[in-house]
Amino acid sequence: DGELLSIDTLTGDATAIGPSVSSILALALDGTILYAGGHFTEIDGDGDFHHLVAFDMTAPGGTLVETFLPDITGGAVRALLLDGSTLYVGGSFTTVNGANADHQSIVAVNAATGTVVNAFLASTTGDVFSLLRNGTTLYAGGSFTEANGDTDYPYFAAFNTLDGSLRSGFQPSVSGTVYALIQHGTVIYAGGYFTAIEG
Repeated sequence: DGELLSIDTLTGDATAIGPSVSSILALALDGTILYAGGHFTEIDGDGDFHHLVAFDMTAPGGTLVETFLPDITGGAVRALLLDGSTLYVGGSFTTVNGANADHQSIVAVNAATGTVVNAFLASTTGDVFSLLRNGTTLYAGGSFTEANGDTDYPYFAAFNTLDGSLRSGFQPSVSGTVYALIQHGTVIYAGGYFTAIEG
């Protein structure tokens, strides 16, 4: 298990953040608000805070944001991407706020409250490890074998940020898991465990 730390870039001095949180897999930052996602199922014995939490870093060490309460269950949060007031979440989870089919492994939540952005209806069969946004397109990479129920989009897919629909013109053929994505201009660099990519 690992904890969440802040580390001074000059000295390397480390300070623990908030209550002890184990198995952190993804981070996102919005000013003084730090989002953390992972395997954890509780914080200090409180099961209301699991898989995705937010810390207010205004004070050293940070404090838990108790009004940010997404209900993500069935698996870990592995990727976070913040876009204004929306936080996109990827992982291996199966249920979000009680609904399983509509938001499996990928979901958009309100960055202040954690409530689901219902207009964004996307899902994958399998884990999402990486997220990248460009305009109104959200790219997702992972070990998933289909996106939105379509087997023509394994491992790497592009969704419309407005409604979660697939970008049909984007259809690379990847032979294995995509773990990392980054964009420069009109090119996306993808890293992972695959032997071939076409499209």
